[in-house]
Amino acid sequence: MSTKPRSFWTSVPGSHGRGGDNGMFAVAFHPQFKSNGEFFVVYTTQAAPKSTVVSRFRISDSDPNQANADSEEEILRIRQPWADHNAACVAFGPDNMLYIALGDGGYNTANGNAQDTSTLLGSMLRIDVDHRENGKAYSIPKDNPFVANATGTKDAARARHEIWCYGLRAPWRFSFDRVTGDCWLGDNGQVEFEEVNLILPGKNYGWMPREGFHAFDLSNVDPRGRPAPGPIPQRDPETGRTDGFTDPILEYEHTQGKSVVGGIVYRGHQLPQLIGAYIYGDYANGNIWALRRDGGKVVENKLIARTRLKITSFGEDQAGEMYFTSFDGFVYRLRPAEQPTIRQRFPATLSETGLFESVRNLIPVGGLIPYSVNVPLWSDHALKQRHIALPAAGRVEFSENGHWLFPVGTVFVKTFLLETHRGNPATRQRLETRLLVHNPRSWAGYTYRWNREQTEALLLGGAASSTLEITTTRGVKEQSWYFPSGSDCMACHTRASGFVLGMNTRQMNREHDYGSGATNQLTAFQHGGVFHNTIPAAAEQLPAWHDWASQSGSLCGR
Repeated sequence: MSTKPRSFWTSVPGSHGRGGDNGMFAVAFHPQFKSNGEFFVVYTTQAAPKSTVVSRFRISDSDPNQANADSEEEILRIRQPWADHNAACVAFGPDNMLYIALGDGGYNTANGNAQDTSTLLGSMLRIDVDHRENGKAYSIPKDNPFVANATGTKDAARARHEIWCYGLRAPWRFSFDRVTGDCWLGDNGQVEFEEVNLILPGKNYGWMPREGFHAFDLSNVDPRGRPAPGPIPQRDPETGRTDGFTDPILEYEHTQGKSVVGGIVYRGHQLPQLIGAYIYGDYANGNIWALRRDGGKVVENKLIARTRLKITSFGEDQAGEMYFTSFDGFVYRLRPAEQPTIRQRFPATLSETGLFESVRNLIPVGGLIPYSVNVPLWSDHALKQRHIALPAAGRVEFSENGHWLFPVGTVFVKTFLLETHRGNPATRQRLETRLLVHNPRSWAGYTYRWNREQTEALLLGGAASSTLEITTTRGVKEQSWYFPSGSDCMACHTRASGFVLGMNTRQMNREHDYGSGATNQLTAFQHGGVFHNTIPAAAEQLPAWHDWASQSGSLCGR
C-alpha cells in the first residue's frame, strides 16, 4: 500500500446525468491513509428526507484490504430538495484539505441554490477533517473565502463558511493536477452547453443566470423552482453575456456530447503525447478529449477516443497512469491507436455512398435488404424507410433474447419522410437519411440532409435544424425538425444497447412485404442466408413485440 493512494471515483447505475442520483458516488483516501487507515465516502440516502452524506470510514483491524462497516462517522449531511443533482464528489487537495463538490439539488431546471451561499448546494466545499470545532467532526480553514469576507451575496452574513466557490449546477468529477495543484471540474449543463472549469476560491461560476459562456434564459425556470436570490446581472445586448461570473475554461454544445465527465491532467509515462493535457470525457457518447491551455486560453481540444462507453469516472494510479470506468462494470485505460496507412474522406453526398441505384428516385441498390420493426420510435409524424447492407460474405449472429452481432462493414440506412399535408402521401418530402456504419474501430453515425429539390442529400458536419410548414385539419402550422450530429446518434447507439437498436428478435419477428407478398422477416433472413447460425425455432415460437400499429395485444409481447 502506497503512502498516499490517489482518489478514485465510484458510481452506481442511475447516478449520472439527468436522472435520479442515488447510491455511493466517490471515495477519497486520507493523505495519511497508510498510518491512519481513514477514507471518506460520499453517498445519498434513500430514506426520507433524502440527503447527501459525507462520512469517514476506517479499515478493518484484522484485514487492511477490507473496510470496517461499523466505523462510519458522519461528517456532513446535506438535505436534498429534489431527486436529481444529488450526486457529489470528494477529493483531498494538495493542501490536505477535503474538497466536496455538490449539485444544486434539482428540480431539473434551476432552483436558485447555486447562487445562494446560505446553502451548501451548488457549491464546492473545503473543510479540515483532521481538526474539530463547534461540535462538528471537522473545522473550517481560516483562509476559506467566506470566512474573512462574505460580501457579494444577497445574504452576506448567512454565507456558509465551508464554501470554496459556488454557481455550480451538477458537477460530475473534479481532480487536482499533481504537478501544478490546479483544480479541474466538469459541470453538467441544462439546455445547450457542457462546461469545464478551473476552480478558484470565492468565484461564482454562473449557474443559473449563465450556462457555459452564455446567458441562460430564465423563462425556462420551472415554476415550482424558486428564482435565484438577489439581482440577476444584466445581459450585454451584443454578446448575450452576463458580467460578474467566472468563465469556464471550455464549453461544448450538446451536438458534441450531452453530459460531461471531468477527468485528470495526465502525468504518466505510457502516453507521452498526452503529458500535461487535461483528459475528460462525455457520458452520453463515450468520447474522450485532450485539452491544453496557455494560461486562461485553450490552445488545443482534441478528440482522442470514441469509446461508445457510458463513461462515469476517470482516475489515476500512484505513477500518474490514467484509467476510466463505465457502467458496464469494467475499468479501462487508453493505448496508442494504430494509424491507418490511408485515410479516406467519408462520402459527402448520398450518391457517393453507392447505396442507391437512383438517389433522385430513392431506389436502393440490389444488395440492400429492406426491413420494418414492430415498435418504431416516434419521430414527429415522420415515416421511415429502413434498409441494411452487409459486406460481402458477411453474416449476422442471431440471438433469441440478446443483441444480434453484425460484421464490420455493416451499414444501416434509414430515410425520414414527412407529409407536408398531413394524411396525403403525395406530399411526402425526404428530410434526411441516416447511416449507422460498423467500421473497424466501432460504430459511427452520419446524417445526410436532403436538398429542397429532393435530388440529393448532403452530409452534415454537425447538428442542424429547420422549420417546415405543415397543413393539418386544424390549419397551417410550423414544425421544427432537428438533424442530429454523429455524436447525437451515438448517445443512443451505445455499447450497452448493442449499438443497433431496431434489429433484434422481438422487433424483427413480424411480416414484411418484399414485393411478392408478406413473409416473416426472421424466416426470410434465415432462408436468405443472412444469419451465420440457425434460428432455434419457428418464428411463431420466438419472442416478439406486438405490432404497434395493431393497437391491441399485451405490452409485454410474447
